Amino acid sequence: MLKTIRSHDPSSPLFLFWAPHIVHAPLQAPQEYIDKFNLDSFKNDKAGHQRQLYAAMVNFADGVLGNITAALKEKGMWQDTLVVFSSDNGGPVYGMGSAGANNWPLKGGKMNNWEGGIRGNGFISGGFLPANRRGTKYEGLITAWDW
Repeated sequence: MLKTIRSHDPSSPLFLFWAPHIVHAPLQAPQEYIDKFNLDSFKNDKAGHQRQLYAAMVNFADGVLGNITAALKEKGMWQDTLVVFSSDNGGPVYGMGSAGANNWPLKGGKMNNWEGGIRGNGFISGGFLPANRRGTKYEGLITAWDW
């Protein structure tokens, strides 16, 4: 994505779609990201520190999105950019917590129909987003294909 952005002519439209699989099994992340999360804050973690690994994976994905945002700004494309970010489901909580997620206060998680499985995080950002919509929160129902 960075190569595409850096080589793109900003005078023509660009559509990018990124479907990261970093926040999925197997739970793994570069050690430098794992080290960011102090084990003391995960004292209720299961053996193998799944919550620590899951948090490191999310932090890695956040860093990648930050790199993409910076590249768009460097290229002068940010003001014409709309970023749509959405998860596909709630976090996995199966296997007695071995999947690493936590959807509290919602019940359930990935692979079931409780709110913890079907509600996910999402946001929109970018310079193209109207100023009067920035910082607002929508409480209704929406799904990825609504975009």
